[in-house]
Amino acid sequence: MTRAGKWELIKVAVVYAPILVGIAAAIVARRQT
Repeated sequence: MTRAGKWELIKVAVVYAPILVGIAAAIVARRQT
């Protein structure tokens, strides 16, 4: 993997990680009710 490719991967991870965490938190919150 090239250095530029690694940076693209990091950018994607930074963008999507909070979204995935939010979805997971919503699922957990929905299960608890």
